[in-house]
Amino acid sequence: MALAGGGIWLNEKYQKNGYGTEAFSSRNKYCFEVLGLRRIENGYFRGNEKSRRMQLKLGYRDEGIRRKKFLCLATNEYVDECITGLLKEEFIEWSDKIE
Repeated sequence: MALAGGGIWLNEKYQKNGYGTEAFSSRNKYCFEVLGLRRIENGYFRGNEKSRRMQLKLGYRDEGIRRKKFLCLATNEYVDECITGLLKEEFIEWSDKIE
């Protein structure tokens, strides 16, 4: 099974500087071009539109929701995780558009 998953969290003072986009973009390239993976999954907490927009900008697609999957340490409540995915062929298509 050639897939990987992951996520990112940035302190608010470091957001809106492109760090998350740069990190995800570099990771995507490494996963597909070096490791030869066929798919990457990510997640974000429902309502985190910044994370969702960043992932969609990089070619990810919304795929589903894992209900009350994680305990949010900020609120001490279980929260839904929205799942996004990126296939290798989608990454290649996205890469061709930005070059």
